[in-house]
Amino acid sequence: MSLILFKIHRIMSCCGGKSRSRSRSKSKSCCPRITQASYCKKRKKRRCRSRRRRRSSRKRKCGSRRRRRTVRRRKSKCGKRKCRPGRKTTNPFLNYLRVFRRKHCGWPACKIAIEGAKCWCRMNECERRKYYKEACAQKRGKRRRRRRRRKSRCKKRRRRRRRRRRKC
Repeated sequence: MSLILFKIHRIMSCCGGKSRSRSRSKSKSCCPRITQASYCKKRKKRRCRSRRRRRSSRKRKCGSRRRRRTVRRRKSKCGKRKCRPGRKTTNPFLNYLRVFRRKHCGWPACKIAIEGAKCWCRMNECERRKYYKEACAQKRGKRRRRRRRRKSRCKKRRRRRRRRRRKC
């Protein structure tokens, strides 16, 4: 401890002039000494406040500041352009374009199609295999749906079912 204080005192002893205040204790170099208490304050870590204290401190804050912060956050969320990639299909290339569209959200549809096709051509078979598997999984699902489906004789029921499918 005394070694550290000595080093700090040595650094502070660069000024050779007299100090203005006479009340402070002076060292040989006429610079005010650094007390041990002021040096140790920096090393102490602050304890985490309890939840009760946090709640009370929140109440003290001005309400207008909170409102401004929430408005800014809402604007930033709404400002982002959301892309709709579409559903999975039986075509592996279209499934790849879905992923490509998410990465390049702000691009127009024409540019996405052209750049996506270039990337698709560069890809290896191993990289494409993932999208082929997705397409096969969609085909299997459609086969199962066909088996379960039974045609109803009533036209009204058919229309209702079609409307429900379109909504989903």
